[in-house]
Amino acid sequence: MRLEAATKEKLDITLEDLFSPEGPLVVSTSLEKTEDLVLETVSLSECDIAELVQEGPSRSYATVQHTRAYHHVMALKLAAGEKAGVVARSLNLQPSTISRLLATPQFSALVESYRDKFVQQAVDTYALMELVTMESVSALHERLTGNERDTISLEALRRISETFSDRTGHSPVRRSQSVNLNASGSISDITLERVKSRHGEDAFYKPDVSQPALEKGHEKETLDQGAQVSIAAVFESVEKQEVVVASSEGPGV
Repeated sequence: MRLEAATKEKLDITLEDLFSPEGPLVVSTSLEKTEDLVLETVSLSECDIAELVQEGPSRSYATVQHTRAYHHVMALKLAAGEKAGVVARSLNLQPSTISRLLATPQFSALVESYRDKFVQQAVDTYALMELVTMESVSALHERLTGNERDTISLEALRRISETFSDRTGHSPVRRSQSVNLNASGSISDITLERVKSRHGEDAFYKPDVSQPALEKGHEKETLDQGAQVSIAAVFESVEKQEVVVASSEGPGV
């Protein structure tokens, strides 16, 4: 079917025009002259259709043709340990964009190169810190064993000793001691008078002034009972300690 460009007629192609009774048709265009438009139809055989179905759609992986500045920014962030979603939000990108870039060998190699640099930098920093520590310890040892020993204050020596003892496994052992008081019994009047004379009458009882006025009388009575029980327990503990001290000192003291 040939059309002259000068006629400017419209070309309407329907689905029935694209398919013949023998099978699907492939429509191709070619220009024989600058003023002519030629449409050619080619029939496909069953073998051609089977070959196209067997090959399936062609799939090609995306590649990074040119490394841009934002590629380096993303690679630096990913190599530093940031998640792909965090990097995408910080750069106003879609997470799928970074996922596609990570699937390309060029961008993956760029991320790995930056990650290797970070690791090497961390190793160098750690080695430098170890060197500085060794030099500092050596200089301190020279001052302690040389003529400049008197220039180091006692407080500095104490801190140095504590620090190095802690690092070498000789840190001070901190132990907590708990005291349990049995408040189920009662105390004698003599013990109560002795404790009151030492610590004051209201040393163990402090009423709560923030309570409502309507409940103050009832709660004050409850607190009085609890205070008496607590005072009794403390007094019993004091008596026991005095007995232990007296027995340890012996009759000759």
